[in-house]
Amino acid sequence: MAKLAWVLKSGKVIKKNEAAAAAFNGGNQQQALALLEESLQIYEEYDRTHQLKGDLLAEMGQWQLAEGSYQRALQLNPRSVETLLNYGTMLHKTQRTAEAQDRFQAALGIDPQNPTVLFNLGVLCRDRGMFSEAEQYFRQGIGSPQLSAADRKRYQEQFGLN
Repeated sequence: MAKLAWVLKSGKVIKKNEAAAAAFNGGNQQQALALLEESLQIYEEYDRTHQLKGDLLAEMGQWQLAEGSYQRALQLNPRSVETLLNYGTMLHKTQRTAEAQDRFQAALGIDPQNPTVLFNLGVLCRDRGMFSEAEQYFRQGIGSPQLSAADRKRYQEQFGLN
């Protein structure tokens, strides 16, 4: 029954989420938030909507509300690398570095070669003064097979690693 509900409602939810992303990218945060709320009223159990809401709230500096959205998204889908990454990024921005590292490590446990996760761990370690660990994560990210040659070169220059 739950799968049927999702199939029947998914088109509306996905369209509202896409409209919310467009509104957000166009600078209309309040409209984006309203669209995500409408999406959640249609179907509350879609983790992606909660993650998008968390991203928007974090961008708006509403850290506690963003955290609640990320936590709900992870209740629904604990293996979402994107949610773990974005949640970790928010925690890092708010100086909750140990918690950020936990989220990044959880994401890495799901996708061990994800360059974005590896780079975020590198930046976090660098910010915490853990320079050898930071370099290790940067090198792993640069060596990831998920990274294009152009991105590999750009990151090598950015992080000073050749």
